[in-house]
Amino acid sequence: MSTTSNLIRRSMTSIDRFRKAKPVAHKSRRSRASIVPGIDNLDERVLMAGNVITSLDSITGTLYIKGDKGNNSIQVSVAPDTTKLRIQGTFGTATAVNGVAFRDWTMSNFTKLVVQFDQGGKDVISLNKFKIATSITITTAGTGDDKISLDSVTTNTLAINSNVGQLPKSDIKLTNDTVGSSLTVNTGNGNDSIVVSGGKLGAVSINTGDNLATYVGMSVPVDAVDFSPISAKAVSIIGGTGDHAINVVRTTVSSLVICTGDADSGYVCDCLTLHTNTINVSDVLITKSIAGYTLPCVFPGDQTGTILDGQNCPPSALYICAGNNTDIIVDSVTAMSGEMNIVVANNTWAPEFEHVSQFVVVNSQTKSMHFNVGDGDYNIQVANSSTFGGTGFTLNTQGTLGTGDKNILLVMLDVNGDYDSTYGDSVFVVIVSGNSLSNNTVAIDTVNVDVTSPVFSFIWGNLGPLNTFVDYNFGSSSGFDVDGFNGGYIYW
Repeated sequence: MSTTSNLIRRSMTSIDRFRKAKPVAHKSRRSRASIVPGIDNLDERVLMAGNVITSLDSITGTLYIKGDKGNNSIQVSVAPDTTKLRIQGTFGTATAVNGVAFRDWTMSNFTKLVVQFDQGGKDVISLNKFKIATSITITTAGTGDDKISLDSVTTNTLAINSNVGQLPKSDIKLTNDTVGSSLTVNTGNGNDSIVVSGGKLGAVSINTGDNLATYVGMSVPVDAVDFSPISAKAVSIIGGTGDHAINVVRTTVSSLVICTGDADSGYVCDCLTLHTNTINVSDVLITKSIAGYTLPCVFPGDQTGTILDGQNCPPSALYICAGNNTDIIVDSVTAMSGEMNIVVANNTWAPEFEHVSQFVVVNSQTKSMHFNVGDGDYNIQVANSSTFGGTGFTLNTQGTLGTGDKNILLVMLDVNGDYDSTYGDSVFVVIVSGNSLSNNTVAIDTVNVDVTSPVFSFIWGNLGPLNTFVDYNFGSSSGFDVDGFNGGYIYW
C-alpha cells in the first residue's frame, strides 16, 4: 500500500507540471456540511401525541398498528411475558395505544405485522428485538418528517415505504436485522437518510426517490445511504434527481447495482453547478454476477462504435451508473465472477470554479473492468488492481462532446483477458477526450497487458498540442500501442 501511495503522489505531482495553466477564479464555493447518516434521538422537548390503534386479524394472521393524524411515537418490543409483543408509546411521549399506555398481543396468534402511519404528523416508529415469521410492512405518509428504526428484528420479508412521492424527509435505520427473503426500502423527495448496519439480508432494493430539498445557508442536503450489513444477496441502490451520498462498505453481496440520477436538475435553487454526488464502494466482496441492464454500458472490442444497451453487455458483478457531477471511489473490491462496469456522466461545474471530479479505482480485483466517463474535467486513477479471465479493460473518456481535461493515472495494473465468443475478444483500451482543446495527460507506471486482441489494445489521444503521455518506468509497460499524443512520449 505504501509503494502504491508513493507512486500515486509522485505521478500526480508530475501530472500537475504538465497541466495547462488556468486563471484562478476568486469566487468561493459554498462548502458542503459534513453528512453523518443516522436517526437523531427524539427531542425530549417535543411532546408527541395521538392515539395509535392496534388490532388482530385472526383470519390472515396479521397484527395491525395504525396511527392517527397526531405526532405519533411508538415502540414495539417483547413484553415482560416473553410470549407476547408489546406496543406502547415511546417513553416521555403522550402517545396512547388503544386509549391506554400499552397493548400486548400473543405472538403465536400472528405471522405478519403491518404498521400504517399514513394520516400525517411527525411519526417515530421503533421495532426492537423480536421475530415475525412471514413479513413486516411499514408505511408512513403525510406532511411531517418521519423516523423508523429496527434493531435485531428477524423476519422473512421487510418492506418500508416512507413518504413516497412526498417532500417530507425520512430517516431509516436498520441495525443487526435478519431478513431471509427480501428487503425493500422506498423513500420520497426529501433529503432522506437510510442506514443499514450489521445483520444478514436477502435481496435488497433501496430507492431514495428524488432529492428536491434546497440548501439553507452553507448546508447542501443530500439523500444519504450508508449500507454495511454482514452479508446480502443481490443489492440495488437507486436515487433520482438531486444530491446523493452513497456508501457501500465492509460487506459481502452476491451482486451490486448503484444508479443515481442527474445531479443538476430538479432544483429550485439558483446554484446548480455547485452540486456534487459521491458514490463510495469499499471493502466489498461480490460473489456472483447479473445481467440485463437497460442503461448504456461499455462493449469491449468496438470502442469506436455506438455503446450498446444492457441486453448485449457481459454480466456485471458491480454496476454503477451515475449522473452529472459524481465522484466515484472504488477501493478494495473483489469481484472475480463478473464485470466491474461503471458509467458516470458529465462534470458540469462552471470553468471559473476549477472543480475537478474524481474517478478512483484502487486495490481491486475483478474479472474485467469497463469504464465510461463523461465530459468535463476529471482526475482518473486506477491503481494496484488487476483483471483476469474476462473481456479485459476499457476506459473511454470521450463523453458526448469530447470536452474537458482528463488526468489519467494507471499504476501497478495487470490486465489478463480471455477470448469470449459472445462478447468479443479481450482488450485493453484507453481513450482520452476527443476535443482538440482538451488538455489530457496519461501517466503509467508498471502496466502489464496480456489480452487476446492486440489489435484492439491501445492508449489513444486526440493529437491535441496539449496532450502528454508519461511512462514513469520505461520498459515496464507492455502489450499495447500508444498513439495520438502529438508525435512523442515522455519517459522518466
